Amino acid sequence: MNLNQQVLIPMSPWKKALLYFLCLLILTCSAVMIILACGPEPDPYDYGVSFFHNNISGGKAYRAFYFTSSQSLYDVDEPVNEQDVNAWEWASYLKGRVKASDVKKVMYQLNHPADSVLLQGYLNLNRGLPDSLKRNTFLPALRKNKAALLYYRFVKIIEPAVSYKDPWRSEPADTAYLLKNATYALKEASSVKDQFLKTRYYYQAQRLFHYTGQNKRAIDIYEKQIANARTSYYIKGLTLGLRAGEEWRTGDPAKSAYQFSKLFTGFPERRIQAYQNYVANKVPESEVIAFARSNDEKAVVYAMNGFYTPRFSTKYLKKVYQTAPRSPFVEILLAREVNKLEAGYLTPKLTDHLPYDNLDGDYYGWNDSLKKAKNMGKYISELGSFCTMIAKEKKCRNPQLGMITKAYLEWMTGKNAAGFTAINEVDDAGLAIKMHDQKQLVKLLLITQKIKRLDSAAEQELAPSLSWLDQKVKQESITNGERIKAFQDYGGERRLQRFTWSARDVYQKLLAPMYLSRHDTTKAALSMLKGMPKLHEDTLACYHQNYWNDYTTINFWQNYLHSSNFRQLISYKKYKKKGENTPYAKILTSGLKRTSFDCLYNLLGTAYLREHNYQQAVSVLSQIKKYSPKDFPLEYYNGPRLKSNPFVVQLNDYPKNYHQGKRGGYSKYRFAKTMYNLQMAVKRNPQKAARYTFAMATGLYNTSRYGNAWFMIAYAYSDSWIEKNRREPLYYDQDLNKTIDAEKLFLKARQLSNDPEFKGQCTFMAAKCKQNRYKGADDEFVHHKYFQGHADPYQDEIRRNPYFTELRKSYSRTRFYQVAVHECSYFRDFLASAHTSKKKQQPGK
Repeated sequence: MNLNQQVLIPMSPWKKALLYFLCLLILTCSAVMIILACGPEPDPYDYGVSFFHNNISGGKAYRAFYFTSSQSLYDVDEPVNEQDVNAWEWASYLKGRVKASDVKKVMYQLNHPADSVLLQGYLNLNRGLPDSLKRNTFLPALRKNKAALLYYRFVKIIEPAVSYKDPWRSEPADTAYLLKNATYALKEASSVKDQFLKTRYYYQAQRLFHYTGQNKRAIDIYEKQIANARTSYYIKGLTLGLRAGEEWRTGDPAKSAYQFSKLFTGFPERRIQAYQNYVANKVPESEVIAFARSNDEKAVVYAMNGFYTPRFSTKYLKKVYQTAPRSPFVEILLAREVNKLEAGYLTPKLTDHLPYDNLDGDYYGWNDSLKKAKNMGKYISELGSFCTMIAKEKKCRNPQLGMITKAYLEWMTGKNAAGFTAINEVDDAGLAIKMHDQKQLVKLLLITQKIKRLDSAAEQELAPSLSWLDQKVKQESITNGERIKAFQDYGGERRLQRFTWSARDVYQKLLAPMYLSRHDTTKAALSMLKGMPKLHEDTLACYHQNYWNDYTTINFWQNYLHSSNFRQLISYKKYKKKGENTPYAKILTSGLKRTSFDCLYNLLGTAYLREHNYQQAVSVLSQIKKYSPKDFPLEYYNGPRLKSNPFVVQLNDYPKNYHQGKRGGYSKYRFAKTMYNLQMAVKRNPQKAARYTFAMATGLYNTSRYGNAWFMIAYAYSDSWIEKNRREPLYYDQDLNKTIDAEKLFLKARQLSNDPEFKGQCTFMAAKCKQNRYKGADDEFVHHKYFQGHADPYQDEIRRNPYFTELRKSYSRTRFYQVAVHECSYFRDFLASAHTSKKKQQPGK
């Protein structure tokens, strides 16, 4: 970070625009990478399991410093808007009925042409106001105050010289012009009587000397005219920031860091900027502490160092507590340490051994350094002892948080009895709402962990706590909706759905695995669905562009449920059976209320297609009432919908033979009906059974990941299909990845025919099926698209394909053989290797 630049101007509009642009660029690049990888994009604020809410203390004022492994700051927005502060001070100064919003609009929100016209016209006493500003209360009041008008015009005139310059163009500052205006500002400051304007003129002089490197003159103005003067809050913060930068420039980084720590505490509209400059100073802590005049100031320095500590450490937490136990930083730093443990210890503990793929956790490895930490158990014990101490000493603002946290750590390490003992020590009387909610959440976790078997008694015990959690999720949704509607806190607390995420993790990471351990896949699916945030009717049966809703649930429902499970789920939705109307059952099945029958029939029909039960697939898919373009996947983000004819024979898998556009192609229903008719035709017409069987084999092959109709049995063209990228094989892998059943049907078709041409074609297609099971087949496209010609085990296995041997020996005189040689490079490699091997076996060769 360049301090020369960082301290010159507070968070001005251009700097925020640049920041947002960089964030947008990063997000855009990330999105492109995700699309290319065919995987879901996780929320950078939700990268693991978390039940300990980071806003339990501190709120918006220190939200930027909540823990996150994915970026240096949790929030890029200052907790207070600088423009609002300045606008409010001007509105108060001008008195009358001047609105702060009108001040803000004129000062910060006019485009450049409008701003220039206003300066040259109305503010220069030449013209009236444009129609868009006639009702603005700031401008008439400004023109009535001549001294204020002159100051405002001065600032607007010099603004281009001190504003943001394009970093890609070499445009040196006009030092002479800036110094000239600095002298003018000093002159006006000494003559104007209005204290509000006087300190603002002095500020302009200080910053202009600052920008031109005249540090001693800038310091002199601050020390003599501003430091001890009766100045406004806004100017005090601006000038202190400049002064801190001047200390760094003149060779005293320790004092600079100390002044930035004061700016951090006293001026929230400049808090993030102050923190970044403090960190950039890189000064030993002891040197900064030497300037501190009170324990509170020392605690701020310790806290800022704690915010810059990404590893496990109670060092600064303890220093803050020992120095100023009632500091809000005690609770903020404690929450950070617990959140680190959730990222490095709890998340892998709950997700690494789940039987299904889980990408809602640490997808990008943001927590790898925390996961690799040594002596984690010892650290948890150390943190627990600290929590016990602050609870007993009752020196901090919320000593109850000590035992709540202690109970959570006990739960985290599986010490349930100790956890209940700790949580029962927390007195509800006088407990803040957030503390009370955290206590209830920890209590729910302890009850869940106590359960050895999810029987009716256990469900009855869980129901009240789950009902409470559901209410918190509902209220959170309402509150967030109101914030969005009012455009309040946009991009801040609105995105932090803490109870929504905690509820998701309770249902998906705790309850669902318990059901799976007793082989109740249907209730595991219900539990996942219940925990799914922002559920839409078609989400479960959509393609991967909507995986961001909740990858874990969607992946589980789309890939791990059989037709028997979906039949049960549909039964739950249709009927209320005896014993399924308990409070717990109502909670568990409530997710089905927001899921349409069309969605469930789509999933059930797809399961039947995977199971080759085409008759039932036809019956179920025919019950779908509404079809939409989303029934077909996108070729790429915002691209055309993919459609195809699954019964088209392709000798080469790439490029895939898709139909793009609004018409054409097979739906799942049409495919199921065709496959069923082919099954029946084989029985009714033995003379053509070979052709019908070949058509069925082709249809089956094309529903694999190598074919053009993979979306008949899958919902995402993704690397997650690849067996080595999954913890458990998909139950329909034999069709999706291995093409085993297609191979069997091609061989059966060959057996039913006497036509050499047809038999040769069947043999070649069987060879294609078999090669998909060779080691390295998962990387086939990469190996042979970009590294063709490099020998590897996969190519060697291709050359030994037994069906290629049969094709060469038995069908070399057919026309199809010549077509295969021309079209298939693998077959040519096989023939070349066979020829080379034969030459080596000849005598004398």
